[in-house]
Amino acid sequence: MKKFFLLSSFALLCSTSFAQINVCEVDETYQDSTAGVYPKPFQEDLGTGGIPDTVCLNTDYKTVLNVVISEAIEIGGTAINVNALTLDTVIGLPEGLVYECNVPDCSYTPEDKVGCITVFGKVTNADFLGDNEITVQATVSSLFDINIEFPNPLIAPGTYSVYVKEEGSNNCTEYVNTTELETSIDNLRLFPNPASDMITIEANVSEAANYTCQIRNILGAVVMEQNFNTVAGPNTITFSVDQLSNGMYTYILTDGQAALSRKFVVQK
Repeated sequence: MKKFFLLSSFALLCSTSFAQINVCEVDETYQDSTAGVYPKPFQEDLGTGGIPDTVCLNTDYKTVLNVVISEAIEIGGTAINVNALTLDTVIGLPEGLVYECNVPDCSYTPEDKVGCITVFGKVTNADFLGDNEITVQATVSSLFDINIEFPNPLIAPGTYSVYVKEEGSNNCTEYVNTTELETSIDNLRLFPNPASDMITIEANVSEAANYTCQIRNILGAVVMEQNFNTVAGPNTITFSVDQLSNGMYTYILTDGQAALSRKFVVQK
């Protein structure tokens, strides 16, 4: 039977070996979103949401959740003023995965607007193969403390799951140290986001090179791929997403040695 882990007990795993993998950047896409955790939980009837990155055994892994905090949230039809929202723990992650927030003590205030949480590590125990449902537990500080969970039928219905596959399986998310690529690519952005028809990816590149751009769906499957040559300076690549269903996608830019990835939404 699968074990459940409170990740706070694994804080010692966050050593210097994770100096890059545990770093997250806030996704500005959620700047004006309602309070909650993003991507939103997976809803089977809609076919959207959930954690898009799949784990392979014995492979370094990383995925990012974004936290949106506002001055008030609505729980069960009641508006509650918010002084702070603190992530307490994540329950259900496979053994070997831990998390780290981009702020001390994982405590966010309305002034922060958006924060991010990196889930990272390496799963080596085959007991965790398959679907691992997780729950994010947090505390809302108001006139009194309120314990909440995500997913939550009153706030964000659905499920969060981390899916673990056999080592070497297709469509797994493998963490690659992006330091080298980040030094050669600047101002990477995609627009519009959300997108309904065409997307444009722009980047400034320090020198001419050959790159591949992949679009992956929430299951990690490659739904689009295009090779292109860059020139030193501004570069643009355009995709049609007209054939894609609504939902969260990841675009990955790689030179074969390192990779940069960002998420975007298709909404028609």
